[in-house]
Amino acid sequence: MLIDSLELSVGDHEVYVPRSVFADLSDVWSATLEQVAPGRFGLILVGGDSSAAYEAEIRFDSRRVTTRILTDREAGQVSEKTVYFDMSKAFH
Repeated sequence: MLIDSLELSVGDHEVYVPRSVFADLSDVWSATLEQVAPGRFGLILVGGDSSAAYEAEIRFDSRRVTTRILTDREAGQVSEKTVYFDMSKAFH
């Protein structure tokens, strides 16, 4: 089953989450939230099965998602890293 939405917030601030952060993730069976630095967080989603198993780390602050790192759990290697830039300067 694919994830069809993902909502994040920090305190009273809603975090902007592009659809590309979650649209290709499926069969999530574990979710962990951690603070990676002051004001910065990581949501770790684990899903898939056997050779399609993955770990997706979604890093964000109180305004927007900054990075998504996808790791192939079988190989134990990063298979994809996406960095989200604020090109519009809308999040300053």
